[in-house]
Parts: sequence; structure tokens; C-alpha cells
Amino acid sequence: MAKNQVFKYVDTLSVPVPEGTQSGDPVVLNADIGLVGVAETDRGPAEGAEVTADTKYAGGNVNGYASVGLKGAYRLPVTGALEPLQPVYITGAGSLTATAGTNVRFGYSLTTKGSGEGDATVVIDGAPAAADAG
Repeated sequence: MAKNQVFKYVDTLSVPVPEGTQSGDPVVLNADIGLVGVAETDRGPAEGAEVTADTKYAGGNVNGYASVGLKGAYRLPVTGALEPLQPVYITGAGSLTATAGTNVRFGYSLTTKGSGEGDATVVIDGAPAAADAG
């Protein structure tokens, strides 16, 4: 291993996430470059906060951080009809949608899904995706 290598595998990293992030939530880590992922753990408790049964299993993440999967396929709720390999977007509120608009590209659907909200298998590849102009 190179002396300057920090992590060899970076499919999951402990990174800052929005307040209230829970395991399984899709998150935008950097909207400017479209870096997205899925929280593998709940967000760590705020510094100095009392550790409770609800916060002690945050995967050892420090205040404001969670372990986030940057690659993989996840079964997630998405609003709108989808066909395989169609882009899936994430809104500013953290919801997944088939609508581009001003949303950030999150990944691609691997499944067909009808209109309305429902689960779809979505793949993310870890590469930042530019926000689509809609």
C-alpha cells in the first residue's frame, strides 16, 4: 500500500449528512457535483449529546456523520413511472423522483414502475453526476 493512501476501498465512507438522516435514506452529499449515496447508518449524535438507545447504534460515526454507501443497488421509494435504465433524481427534500427538473441525478432504475410512489431498484455508481437541466 502506498504510504499516502488513506482508504483502499471507498464504496462506503463516514461523511457529513443532513440532520435527521437515518439508515436507508437517500442523501445528496454535494449538490454542485451531484455526489449522492444511501445512508448505511443513522446520523451520529451531536457533539455533547446524551447517547440514548436511539443514537448509540450510529455505526461509530462522530457528530453529524453517517456511513454512506456511494455505490450499489438499493430498493427505494420513487415517485413517478420508470423504465429500466431511466435516470432517477433526488429532490432538495431528499425524495426520489422520475422528474428531472432542477433535481440532482441520483442513479438509474433497474426495474419498471408505474406512476405514483412505489419501490424501485435504483443503482448508484459513486461517480458525481451533474444536475440535469430538465
